[in-house]
Amino acid sequence: NREQLQQAMPGVRTHGLFVRPIERFTALWPQVVAKGDEHPLRLAVIGGGGAGIELALAARARLPQSAITLVSGNAPPGANFNPGTQQRIAAVLRRRRITVLQGGAKGFADGVVQLGCGATLACDVPLIAVGAQAPAWLQSSGLALDPQGFLAVDACLRSTSHPEVLAAGDVSSRADVPVARNGAHAVHAGAALVHNLVAIASGQAPTEHRPPARTLSLLSCGNGQAILDLGRWSAQGYTMGWLKSILDRRLVKRFARPAR
Repeated sequence: NREQLQQAMPGVRTHGLFVRPIERFTALWPQVVAKGDEHPLRLAVIGGGGAGIELALAARARLPQSAITLVSGNAPPGANFNPGTQQRIAAVLRRRRITVLQGGAKGFADGVVQLGCGATLACDVPLIAVGAQAPAWLQSSGLALDPQGFLAVDACLRSTSHPEVLAAGDVSSRADVPVARNGAHAVHAGAALVHNLVAIASGQAPTEHRPPARTLSLLSCGNGQAILDLGRWSAQGYTMGWLKSILDRRLVKRFARPAR
């Protein structure tokens, strides 16, 4: 919701390069790389979640001479991961010479990012990788929403106010699932969503979707390594990078096939 982001961070629509939608980002990123090959740039990645961390590390791999800053908001990078993973993230960011600033961004102007602490950060290209926001149309939909504006669903993925409406993914949230893990759990909700749609259409009772107690996350370090986060477990290395590559390619290949 760029209008909402513009209200929260004036100037972001004019000066920010948004990661989403990804097809527009990938169309513009080569222009950034071309400038970075001519002379070192000052890049600021806004967002301390998995996307921001991976983007900062990928930018470092492609633009080794540029200055890269990760603006992570009020929490340290990767705050949603377990403590061991957070320590690994902090260490790899230090080794890769990525500056981390907390406090968030409050505005953008030509060549600068205005930080929440009141200071300004010199920046040629701000990369906007903030977390998902609820679609604006939900506000006037009449559907029950959570305090952040996402569609509130029950354990069967039904709207809590309109049970004939089902939802999963970034558009919705479940009160029984921690907010930080709603997106991760949604990866496993597709089959349950289809099952319950068919059940309701057939006049049968839907079944509860029980998300896994632990979800696997793999963060690319931009150098062939990856950091693994699974429950309280954390690991890092080229083996995790190899595993991430296999899982990512398998996922893309699955969605490239026609639906049955």
